[in-house]
Amino acid sequence: MIIKIRHSYKDQVSGRCGPLCLLLIVFLGMNGFALAETGTQGPAVKLSLEELMQEPRQYLGLVLVVEGVLEAQGKGSRPPFQLRSASGAAVKVSPWAPLEIYHPREGAAKVKSMAYFVGRRLRLTGRLMPEGGKFILQVTSAEEL
Repeated sequence: MIIKIRHSYKDQVSGRCGPLCLLLIVFLGMNGFALAETGTQGPAVKLSLEELMQEPRQYLGLVLVVEGVLEAQGKGSRPPFQLRSASGAAVKVSPWAPLEIYHPREGAAKVKSMAYFVGRRLRLTGRLMPEGGKFILQVTSAEEL
């Protein structure tokens, strides 16, 4: 006598997806570990803007140190900023200081706004991140040169 046991479609799918899901979890976990290892560990990479802009994808997520002159692109209360080298290479940068400063109360320390840094030569440290098909340096510290 032959007995046929019929499994539901749900049983077939869960039986096939279990190992695949486990493999996917392991892969994503290891890939995340590798990214965390290279992106957050170790010293910052110092390079010129020309080197950065030749192959920016290889520096994504890494802590970088670059130098140049800060420029405000356009006018208004929130102009985009970029750092430009003497040769013309440039990268968009995030603001790291207030965009506007109101009169500080008496005795308060003076705060420098982004307008103060425009036109000055700077050394910026930050992470290169993708933004709308281009790249932006998410600035974590700035130093006047």
